[in-house]
Amino acid sequence: MKKFLIGMAVMAMATVLSAESYMQCKKVYDGGSAAEYDRLGKAYYTGKGAKRDYGVAIMYHYKACMMGHAQGCNHAGYMYDQGQGVRQDYSIARKYFARACSLGSGIGCSNLGVIYERGQSVKQNSFTAKKYYKKACNLGCEEGCYNFQTVYVRGEDTEFDKRKRWH
Repeated sequence: MKKFLIGMAVMAMATVLSAESYMQCKKVYDGGSAAEYDRLGKAYYTGKGAKRDYGVAIMYHYKACMMGHAQGCNHAGYMYDQGQGVRQDYSIARKYFARACSLGSGIGCSNLGVIYERGQSVKQNSFTAKKYYKKACNLGCEEGCYNFQTVYVRGEDTEFDKRKRWH
């Protein structure tokens, strides 16, 4: 079943990939660790170590994510958020960020908070954004700490216990 779902994902991506990128993506599923797939995705994304190709990068990040690699999920989410190699889709980005966050990625939690703070594919919700920012901060993500503090200082959230101070 897992191979079937991966195959379906490759076929779905074929609509946005060039023929050359599609053939490269088919090779992605031959084996390797999640961390290796994420590193390859990053190489194709940045153009450092491989020819820049967002279509191939998203496939490597997708594979890493499906193998439980938090950064792979975050990278895939970012590409959907920015519309790089895929059509921009905040709903799909949110799902990848949520998976990254559940796998312990601080930046994934922070990015999920941004989705809720801006109301991208969800109803805007500062309380939920702050919850994810706090989780990101607790996971050691400085960006999450900054975002948490910014939302707290703006006082956009009346449901949060105002007696708690940010130190």
